[in-house]
Amino acid sequence: MALGTYVLSRANHNAKAAFLQRLDSMATNKDGRKWWNKTAPAGEQQSPWYNATRNVNIEISAYAALALLENNLVGDALPVLNWLMDQRNSKGGFVASQDTVVGLQALLMFAERFSSQGNNLQIGFHYGEGAETIINVNAENSLALQTVELPNNLKNLSVSATGRGMAFAQVSYQYNTNVTSAWPRFVLDPTVNRNSHADYLHLSACASFVSVVGEAEQRSNMAVMEVQLPSGFVVDRDTLPTLESSERIKKVETQNRNTKVVIYFDYLDRREVCPTLHAYKTVKVTKHRPVAVVMYDYYDNARRARQFYRAPKSNICDICEHANCGDLCEKAEKRESKRPDDYTAIAGHSSSADLKAIPLVLVATALLILFNTLSC
Repeated sequence: MALGTYVLSRANHNAKAAFLQRLDSMATNKDGRKWWNKTAPAGEQQSPWYNATRNVNIEISAYAALALLENNLVGDALPVLNWLMDQRNSKGGFVASQDTVVGLQALLMFAERFSSQGNNLQIGFHYGEGAETIINVNAENSLALQTVELPNNLKNLSVSATGRGMAFAQVSYQYNTNVTSAWPRFVLDPTVNRNSHADYLHLSACASFVSVVGEAEQRSNMAVMEVQLPSGFVVDRDTLPTLESSERIKKVETQNRNTKVVIYFDYLDRREVCPTLHAYKTVKVTKHRPVAVVMYDYYDNARRARQFYRAPKSNICDICEHANCGDLCEKAEKRESKRPDDYTAIAGHSSSADLKAIPLVLVATALLILFNTLSC
């Protein structure tokens, strides 16, 4: 609906007014913000993923904002633009690539129409006991993203601005929550095969889509599997072309110096697919922690699941090269003999709990996009 309204507005079609009216009737309005939600099945609406920022909602709302701006309805577009800016991450983007492109396009259209070449602003961030950081925004740096890292134990922050022009100040923070989702949309089963050893990982990650009552679609959109490898391991890239030729696999890529594998599927349904990865240890590491495999719908990140698996067994004897290895190895072998011989996934659910909530990052950014400030 939002995309169709934008296309009709670009073409100046006679039906654009009726589409705008219907689109507005479908919006959600709260606290001076306006956005559009893609309706989920009743059984899924209590999912913590459904209540988080969804890329599909960002894309719909961005197209709605473009349609409103195309019709010069700036007053109606402002609440939508404010909601879009609330959803941005600390780097200025959104959830995925496609919603980021459309979201930034909407913000850019507004900035092009209402930005000023005479920007000269001083934005102050005040925190702690008299602590202050000033950011200058002028014509020379107005397109640059400026950031200030704030203390992670910060409780209060005030922002002030003086001068003339337009800028956008954003406070971003990140934390983990102790939530176990009871609504996984994929069955996910990573298994470390028995021929794995301390220096070699043979991992099979089987997955399928879970349909729910009330949902017409019996398969996902394009799905993405992200496989994080244990510390010290890198994937065998020579085996990836074979994986890429497998059924329903569209593309395979690596990230973080071949320590993470991202697999794109055309779609997933109830039929199970089991991509297999081969990885080798290139850095001597022991005492591995569980690592995650994440599965999600590319166009609706509320559809997701996560499962953990353990690396092949290793102990200090595998990496020790010093004279005292004898004593260390003897103690390590005794401890390892008590550990269950279990290479399979350790999480009991396809969408497992995060760590205890711990504040990680608090970043303030100033970016030329919004708000015309005249001597604050």
